[in-house]
Amino acid sequence: MKKSLYRSLAKSTIKRHKNLYLPFIINGIFLLIITCICNTIGSERVLKRQFIVNISWLAFLIMLIFSAIIILSTYNFIQKRKYEENGLYMVLGMERKHIVMIMFWEIFYLALIVIVFGCLLGFILYKLSLGLYLNMVNLDTNIFKEGIFQNPFPTFMAGIAFLLIYLILFIVNVNKMRKFSAVDLMRESKAGDKNTKFKSIVAILGLLSLAGGYYISITTKNPMKAITNLFIAVVLVIIGTYLAFSVIIALILNLLKKNKNFYYKKENFAAISGLMFRVKNSSRSLAGITILSTSLMVILTSGLSLYLGTNDKINNLAPSDYVINHEFDEKKDKMELDRLVGEYLKENKLKASSDNYIAYATLAYKDVGTLRAFPKDMAMNDFDSFDKFANVNIILTKNHDNLFKDFSLIEVNKEGKENLKIANFDRKIKVKKYKDIDFKFSRSPDIVDTIYYLTNDKDQFYRLKDLFNSKNETIFHNYGEILMVNKEDNSKKWDTFDVDINNYLSNKGINYYGIISRDEQIAREIQVNSSIFFIGILLGIAFLVSTALFIYYKQLSEGFDDVERFRIMRQVGMTDNEAKSTISKQIGVVVILPIIFTIMHTCFAIPILNQFLKAVGLANLKIMLISMGLSAIFFVIFYAITFLMTEKVYMNLILEKNNKY
Repeated sequence: MKKSLYRSLAKSTIKRHKNLYLPFIINGIFLLIITCICNTIGSERVLKRQFIVNISWLAFLIMLIFSAIIILSTYNFIQKRKYEENGLYMVLGMERKHIVMIMFWEIFYLALIVIVFGCLLGFILYKLSLGLYLNMVNLDTNIFKEGIFQNPFPTFMAGIAFLLIYLILFIVNVNKMRKFSAVDLMRESKAGDKNTKFKSIVAILGLLSLAGGYYISITTKNPMKAITNLFIAVVLVIIGTYLAFSVIIALILNLLKKNKNFYYKKENFAAISGLMFRVKNSSRSLAGITILSTSLMVILTSGLSLYLGTNDKINNLAPSDYVINHEFDEKKDKMELDRLVGEYLKENKLKASSDNYIAYATLAYKDVGTLRAFPKDMAMNDFDSFDKFANVNIILTKNHDNLFKDFSLIEVNKEGKENLKIANFDRKIKVKKYKDIDFKFSRSPDIVDTIYYLTNDKDQFYRLKDLFNSKNETIFHNYGEILMVNKEDNSKKWDTFDVDINNYLSNKGINYYGIISRDEQIAREIQVNSSIFFIGILLGIAFLVSTALFIYYKQLSEGFDDVERFRIMRQVGMTDNEAKSTISKQIGVVVILPIIFTIMHTCFAIPILNQFLKAVGLANLKIMLISMGLSAIFFVIFYAITFLMTEKVYMNLILEKNNKY
């Protein structure tokens, strides 16, 4: 047979089945555009040394893996509808190698359209996305500094990567074709998901995987473990969802079926039996929609939380315009910052208010509700014991005596944690929340449980310091004076204050430890959090489009499968109105199943996601829950609109096909 015939048949197939191929092409173009943008950002000269450059490479790899999975899995929907056509070709005399050649040209044309349009649009839209990002991080940078068009090499590399994905797609489907005869292809076109021989074992493994993922999420109490544990929990939940989805739903439907008063009613009989058929035949697609939806929720929640929590993180690290740290020698504890900085301000005619205190920070060990000095025999890299660690901060302040009227020591409690006793310490301790005191001190992110003890008694401060000093040189501790400075005028000398005061203190013989400028901290946090949010938006778009495609193909596939079934039911007396009512019930239940599982997965993810966000600097559960709520509202609206649109495709297919009989 001539090659031109193969090409003509491939083109004809794509045109005749445009309702199958067009969404597949559009999704591929979207995925490639986002992949191109992620790859180009990683090599953008304007963004040199910006945080987003580092995470864009990770996003690029994620997009390649995700695109490969989506393209391979969604193409299965197309092939299933074409099995009957390929079987007919073989009945008419074509050999398997001829079918393979038609498939080659078909995938070639699909790849050509996706790569050409995807790379072109990615190349064009990149500057727009770059402009949006720079606006988010408040960077006044000329996006055309390196020219109107960016370096084409990253876009070219993304196109090559997608070409390899389509090559893999061709190889996988050729391998499938080798297993089928003409009769097998005819039968495969009407087959649902394959039933395993060990259904009970698979179901138990699925439930155990889900339980394992949920257990890891609930029991992860330390941010140091959150990143690794989150990955393990995600893998377990994905496996569990695929293995247990159909079993859980089938169990619920069987319980309804056993209720004879409910099941043997005209309006329920067809709906329940149809749902059992649907779940059996499309459990993988429903599980896929659930996983995509859950991933979307986690990505949107994480990115939005960090973006909305920028001010919260800044207020913790830099509660004043400048935070200056002077590290003490163990034998020296003279407070000099307030005097020296005051002299500098006076010499330069700068107006400012200040507040200083001494702070000792060290790791402690939690032993059954009691805080003890860190054991000498425990290594810092013993990650299995991180849930037993506590970061203890002892603060001595003489400027806030009004805080200590009725008690000698304050334990500052930020999240309502249980009060811990201090070993060998018998003084009275009062627990107060941070928001309830006027004294604002610099707080680091809660990588481990962080506890603050405030006192105005110098003897008491040193007694506590000695109690927590394990004399172990490998254990982290920090001891020094902290001065907070707030500007009270708009002098231009403040623009170089952080550099000038550093030089001034160095000339005075101060072992200068560090200075945190609130303005610099704001710029840094906005850059980091906005970068994560921006990448999250890109990945979210990929997940949104792919979720919509999965839903569309599921509805279309079920529509083709249900045509014959509804034709038979019409012949035994079902009217059009009853058919529409039954279809609406089935679709309504199928619509809500992935939502229920997505909400369940997301709720169980709250504990470990909260710890993960703590690890990257956001220790605010309220902001995370608000972000999750906003993400859920957006997801449900998107999901509902998508299903309403695809329901019309299904309904028209069922009614149109049956009206022809």
